[in-house]
Amino acid sequence: MCIKITLYSILLQERTRTHETQQQVPKSAAGAGALLHRTAHLGFRRHPPPNEFLSGGSGTQDDPWLISTAADLKALADYINSGKAADCDIDGCGEDIGNFHGYYFKQTADIDLQGAAWDPIGYSDESGFYFSGHYDGGNHVIRNAVSSGITDNGYTLAGIFGSVYFGSISNLHIENVEFSAEGNNKQAFAGGLAGIVLDSEITNCSVSGSKLSSTRAPSNSNRAGGLVGLSSVGKFTKCASVNNQIQSSEYCGGFIGELDDSYASGSSSFTDCYVANSTVTASSSNVQNSNCVGGFCGQVTEEILSLTNCFIYNTQVSIAADSQYNFNRVGAFVGCLQTNGSDYTAKIFTTNCYQGNVTVTPGRYNTLTEDTSTEKTAEEFADGTVTRLLGASFTNGNGFPILGSSPADYTAVDAALAEANELDRTLYTDLSAVDTAVANVVRGYGIARQSEVDAMAQAIRDALAHLTRKGADYTAVDAAITKANALNKDDYTNFAAVQAAIDAVDRTKDITQQSEVDTMAAAIQSALAALEKKPAPTAAPTAVPTAAPTQAPQESTVPAATQAPTPAPTTAPTAAPTATPAPQAVSAIPATGDGANIALLWVMLVVSGGAALWIGRKKG
Repeated sequence: MCIKITLYSILLQERTRTHETQQQVPKSAAGAGALLHRTAHLGFRRHPPPNEFLSGGSGTQDDPWLISTAADLKALADYINSGKAADCDIDGCGEDIGNFHGYYFKQTADIDLQGAAWDPIGYSDESGFYFSGHYDGGNHVIRNAVSSGITDNGYTLAGIFGSVYFGSISNLHIENVEFSAEGNNKQAFAGGLAGIVLDSEITNCSVSGSKLSSTRAPSNSNRAGGLVGLSSVGKFTKCASVNNQIQSSEYCGGFIGELDDSYASGSSSFTDCYVANSTVTASSSNVQNSNCVGGFCGQVTEEILSLTNCFIYNTQVSIAADSQYNFNRVGAFVGCLQTNGSDYTAKIFTTNCYQGNVTVTPGRYNTLTEDTSTEKTAEEFADGTVTRLLGASFTNGNGFPILGSSPADYTAVDAALAEANELDRTLYTDLSAVDTAVANVVRGYGIARQSEVDAMAQAIRDALAHLTRKGADYTAVDAAITKANALNKDDYTNFAAVQAAIDAVDRTKDITQQSEVDTMAAAIQSALAALEKKPAPTAAPTAVPTAAPTQAPQESTVPAATQAPTPAPTTAPTAAPTATPAPQAVSAIPATGDGANIALLWVMLVVSGGAALWIGRKKG
């Protein structure tokens, strides 16, 4: 029979616990039915919500709704918390559980909530808004959530899920969350995975590196656990709480705050589960308060805590010194085992369970609760001894056994991806190898496939190491060199500076060294601007043509005129009348004393002398 339940109905008959007398309201014969509130049919609808608020799928087992982003996760929480899914039940019961009962969800990627305030998926009030579907985390992580929970009707729930009723969560890992639930006059429940789990299966889930706490107003109870605050008839398989800080002012456990199977039919079980490297602390100065603190479970109420193949390692369990109330209980596995006289006694049964390096520090008025686990040394935890004892579900980890189904460590992958994502893609010639390596990353592998995950990281690193940057732009350098080459270096006094700047050019620079290349170009340009031309050569004076040497006078071939001696004047005789001579034959030789011939000779001498004088002047 399908029934709708509420947190209000579960806790409607809130039990008064007087720990001094160990009185407890007994379970009714009807079991869960006496504590579950049935509600009238609220208009059941068979169709699921519209697909557009998630990344895909139809909600069936073969085609689950896909949760790929923080927005998808928040949309799921908002849809349930608004009451829109209250009657969404695949079974179609007239009196239905609703809240996606029978529907399937699949997380397809790690989700980082980036420290934003988180409202858990589902909570319970009188209307009954809780998660009842099947959520498969795909071995992915939800990290960096901060939440003070949701308070309704005085009850506060904090976790990734507020309340999980009649559903399942598998393959989901929670990292680095901080959840704090403060009850408002009633109760508070805080767990890394969920505040409350009721009649649900939790498989291959873990919470690590987180702070989880619950507080309350005086005289009201609260629970805080590494995974779950309160569990009733929960089935936990291959789950872990590692590196967590858990604190409560009443019931506090490294794995679960309180186990109380009285709210549903059946009993809880824990198989292949563990707590490691954690601190579990209860603190309350109010005398009305009690403190129950256990490395695994704070308190077991009325029922039997059954643990198989479980362990606790390197965990500190304590009650603060200011806790004054005389009902304080601490234990390695369980803090308190509730009893009610001869009516019932809560018990713990451990099968093949171990503890190592567990520090239990009782406070004032404390009682130490014993368990049946076997203590082993740190060496036996580290060297594989305990791993072999626990069986095939476990493998060696960093100093203690870890589940083979635990998620592989993607730290190196994430670091390589971050480096790839920070690349300035404009700087490189070819990024195809990097893109291929990034695309080949597959999430959700378990620790048994760690070597494959490591190979993914190495492939990205190798691709990054072989990237080639684009070359720097040498356009300005080449232009400056071309300008220099066009010049006649012999025309300048300081062309050597230009040549030195050209010789200093380094052609090996890449695009990230562009400023250095620009400096090279500027150096050439500066040297060119500073060139000084040689002065123009003074024109050689025009040589005055040397006068052709005057030819030395040469002796004339003309015989120099012989100066005729001036004849002594002859007394001219008085001319006697001359008789007409008789014609005579002309002699070629002048006759001596022929006056006419003498005159002619004189004339010839004068002429010859003038000519000689003219020739001599000419030669001079």
